Amino acid sequence: MFDDDQVKYLKYDLSTSVVDAKYLVKSNSVFTFAVDPNNNSKLLALGVNGNRSSYTTGIYSSDNYGTSWKFNFHFPVRGARDTIESLAFDPSSYDESLNGSRRVYTSLLYERDSSKGDLTEETKGLYVSDDGGLSWYLLNNELSDGIVKVSPKGYVYVGKLDGLYESKDKGTTFNKILDAKVTGLDFYQDDLYILTDNLCE
Repeated sequence: MFDDDQVKYLKYDLSTSVVDAKYLVKSNSVFTFAVDPNNNSKLLALGVNGNRSSYTTGIYSSDNYGTSWKFNFHFPVRGARDTIESLAFDPSSYDESLNGSRRVYTSLLYERDSSKGDLTEETKGLYVSDDGGLSWYLLNNELSDGIVKVSPKGYVYVGKLDGLYESKDKGTTFNKILDAKVTGLDFYQDDLYILTDNLCE
């Protein structure tokens, strides 16, 4: 259970410090957050610059509930006028040496980026980190622009405008399990909830 101080970064209210978090990172704004389910003092954020990319865009991390941040990894993203939950820890990947989750996924904005940033057909896609968000590599070139969620068992789900994709082998292979425009995706315990343009289940 979070106490009042720990939960402040989770509130999407203009009066709370989630808006102020952009002043703690070097990028102009923050595209999405993720809280480590195995250590809630650890956070990751994807910093963006709106209509331009720069050396300040990419992954930032905090080990103290968002009080301070450090820059981990550069992604040439812009992130103009779109926000999706594209950053997710794997709850099944606890690593005692990290005191938190080892594996993290992020789907970079490409087709849905109205500013058409500096990613290319070769560099877009779903990226993964195996050290808690410090370094990243391309896992799947086809799964950019997705909402990313990971089940307690470590199954990976990516919701895109052309469907829902599932991996039961840590992202090595993905299968399309729903042919619909996915606009929302989340877990409650072991249950996956899907929001589409014409379906909620």
